[in-house]
Amino acid sequence: MEKVKRVTVKDIAKELGISLSTVNKALTGKNGISESRRFEIIDTANRLGYKVNKVAQSLARNEMRIGIIMPNDWPQFYKFMEKGLNVELERLADFNMKGIFKYFSHKQNLAESIQLSLSELMQQNINAIILCPVYHNYENILKQIQEKNIPLVLLGSDITAYGKRLTCVRVNAELSGKMAAEIIRLFLPSDKVAAMFIGNKDIEVHKEKVNGFFEEANNRTPITIAGVFETQDDTELAYVLTKKLLLERQDIGAIYVATGNSSAVCKCIEDNGLIGKVRVVATDIFKEQIEYMNKGIVVATIHQNADLQGKLALRTLYSYLSEGTIPQENTLVTPQIALRSNVEQVLQNL
Repeated sequence: MEKVKRVTVKDIAKELGISLSTVNKALTGKNGISESRRFEIIDTANRLGYKVNKVAQSLARNEMRIGIIMPNDWPQFYKFMEKGLNVELERLADFNMKGIFKYFSHKQNLAESIQLSLSELMQQNINAIILCPVYHNYENILKQIQEKNIPLVLLGSDITAYGKRLTCVRVNAELSGKMAAEIIRLFLPSDKVAAMFIGNKDIEVHKEKVNGFFEEANNRTPITIAGVFETQDDTELAYVLTKKLLLERQDIGAIYVATGNSSAVCKCIEDNGLIGKVRVVATDIFKEQIEYMNKGIVVATIHQNADLQGKLALRTLYSYLSEGTIPQENTLVTPQIALRSNVEQVLQNL
């Protein structure tokens, strides 16, 4: 027998062409809408066969607390992700969803900093956790979350080695790598080679970018790759590695910077008088990057839509906690190509 689809508040909102917030106010008896509108919503809910979700009803009375553990480093990426999280929290405020942010820095002892954040969150009776993993062994952290049976969403990158998570929201990193290689193929002279800069080979999202880059580089007209270089997301190290590469390889014609360190790479290219000779495909959008686009160093940048990633993480948790909707194992966001001609417009839309 075919399973009957349960009617949700989203169905009611879609039927009437109104917001989820308005439907929620009507069904939970909150103020802020007219009685005629409330009657219309309740009547539509009955007609569609809507049944009150006991979990959602409870969450409407009690605050839904989401613990968010994320870095306060690398603003080229995480400040946009945090913006997306805050925009979505504001949208879900009428549903009593509250985000409790805890920050850590790669300049601190990561294990201690993240453990402290987790301990503080667990004392606040959180309903779920969003974790942005960076350089750290997370086995003990994930074990504690699982023991408390707290739903976990990974954001920005995945952790495949330990335990379970509800889903991982991240960019389609393999596609990002493929797009970068295809762009480079369009301008790289036949006698030149390319190189790739990543943060750390042990980060899943960086591994996926490398795989995608090499797969496309070896497709059709092959691109010779001089190597993959780890910057540890450190600007000084990125500059040093770029300078060393340019001195050792006179045939470098393109560099794909798969993290937010493109400014250091571009500065080194400019300092060595190689504008127009070595071009960069970068990642994400920020002020310095636009300047290097205007100088002709950055040909294109692969925008990872960090703000959308943040929004989707919270939407996923709300649907899971309030309606029991099980998300896909991976929630992948499609990357976007920004060129000099459209980068300002893309930035304005963030």
